[in-house]
Amino acid sequence: MKTPVHFLHIGKTGGTALIDTLRGQKTEDYLIRMYGHKLKLVNIPEGHKVVFFIRHPVDRFISSYYSRQRKGAPRHNLPWRPPEAAAFGLFKTANQLAEALSSTDLVLQEKAQNAMRCIFHVRNSFFDHLQSDDYFNSRLNDILFIGNQIRLDEDLEKLKDILGLPAGLKLPRDDIRAHRNTLDVDKNLSEEGRKNIENWYQKDIVFYEKWQDGK
Repeated sequence: MKTPVHFLHIGKTGGTALIDTLRGQKTEDYLIRMYGHKLKLVNIPEGHKVVFFIRHPVDRFISSYYSRQRKGAPRHNLPWRPPEAAAFGLFKTANQLAEALSSTDLVLQEKAQNAMRCIFHVRNSFFDHLQSDDYFNSRLNDILFIGNQIRLDEDLEKLKDILGLPAGLKLPRDDIRAHRNTLDVDKNLSEEGRKNIENWYQKDIVFYEKWQDGK
């Protein structure tokens, strides 16, 4: 009997490119199952195997902000919800939002906090998928592979070896299929902005630093 392998799709970690590559693939030993963003570790039966990728939370914030600012285009066209529209109307760059989290203008600071809590992907933590450190550790035997977005090609090669996937399988190279941000956005954060984002995602950063080299 084949072992089920579930791909846990944490937003803005290279998952869209991986799903595009792995969807429909069959192997001798594993049954590969792909999902959208709603699947959580707790939804996966114990004894089944799990694969997911992570990304440094600061980089993930920047990618998430601009992905939603362009409404997921060109691959998607997902309209802003009213709170997102208000957030993007006020904060034109990721750095503006990041810096506003420590603004001395308490009204602006509150609006920045609300933006962080409402923008899709920005609002999400690794633990929206993994539940908690304790729960994740209790399922460690089920975690087959943890990849890293900064090593997407390299880690795909490792995953292919583990699952027995075809050697010629490659990630998509065009920006639409890979769902990448365009190059014309300002991805720079000031020292203040970066510190604020590190504070906001402090728990995720601890997890990232522990597992950045994979499993």
